[in-house]
Amino acid sequence: MTVAFPARRKRAFITGITGQHGSYLAELLLSKNYEVHGIKRRSSSFNTERVDHLVSDWHQRDISFFLRFGDLSDATSLSKPLYRIAPDEIYHLGAQNHVRVSFDIPEYTGDSTALGTTRLLDAIRKTGIPTRFYNAASSEMFGQAYECPQTETTPFRPRSPYGCAKLYSYWMTVNARDGYGLYAVNGILFNHESPRRGKIFVSRKITGSGRRDESREWRKLPRVGRASQFAGRFGAGAARTRGLHARPGTNRRIALTERLCRIWRARAADRREAASMAE
Repeated sequence: MTVAFPARRKRAFITGITGQHGSYLAELLLSKNYEVHGIKRRSSSFNTERVDHLVSDWHQRDISFFLRFGDLSDATSLSKPLYRIAPDEIYHLGAQNHVRVSFDIPEYTGDSTALGTTRLLDAIRKTGIPTRFYNAASSEMFGQAYECPQTETTPFRPRSPYGCAKLYSYWMTVNARDGYGLYAVNGILFNHESPRRGKIFVSRKITGSGRRDESREWRKLPRVGRASQFAGRFGAGAARTRGLHARPGTNRRIALTERLCRIWRARAADRREAASMAE
């Protein structure tokens, strides 16, 4: 008698899963019946509030979401999960991603943002797993660009340690594809916002201050997450820009961000109230 085993669900591995981009991408992949694995840095304070609602009781069967400790500066913590779970898709979103702070800690920014990508690509190559790798590049690589708007052919001219580190990461991804034949894709992401954006970033500072005269381009983050997932699965291996074409007025952008923040806070309050009632 032939026994039919259920097909294995696709597995995704995400760095930066506790950030705004990673948390939305995790939700998207789980909705598509993926098994999602991510790494988080060891910290004395809780830093998983964006994904806590995805964590299941470890005693349950058929768990789909897993978090483990890891760090982009530690090659071992990157290679071990690849050996154990053999992910079908890897989404590399993790980095020291604050542009202003990168001037204060340029060495750490290079170690985590630039060399972190190198360590992850090297782990893929050494494990030999047939995975698809997506690297979240940044518009900061363009820096003082020669043309506006920028396209995939605009020359890079970074103007911050973060932009330089992202450019290194970008070219290491290209090199891994061309030199080793890995499925490796860059997505050049422009500004993307959501209620989960940290308060130290410019958009949250603007909404907190009430100013309306600032001008910078933003995209709605869940759309960027869908674009990242599509590129990771079906990209042809070239770089793609994300967030170039919509430029609504500043007042409209700020109003939208404020509204999303209010909705998010209200939903969080509802979840806390429901949890307290359940207790």
